[in-house]
Amino acid sequence: MTVSVVTYRKGGAPDAIAAAARKGKAVWDRSGAQNFMLSFVAAGPDAGQSVVLITFANWEAFGKAMEVASADPGLAASSWRRWMPLSGISVLFSAATLG
Repeated sequence: MTVSVVTYRKGGAPDAIAAAARKGKAVWDRSGAQNFMLSFVAAGPDAGQSVVLITFANWEAFGKAMEVASADPGLAASSWRRWMPLSGISVLFSAATLG
């Protein structure tokens, strides 16, 4: 069962967002994340927002990654919360593999 964290943020220039995301990805990779993806919403009510999806193998990996990442000084350095307000966050888990 995978666990994913999805965050939505408003504002910021795409180049600055991508630079901050690269720093953040390095932290989450060190913490054990399986995947880190930056996207931009193209249409709909959230158009223009950036979306970060971070995936972990399971709840145990998620918990360990949160501990490791929160102690990593690189996370604060990559943080864009000072100039990009958080507009939404979700924590998802896979209940079944379909296919």
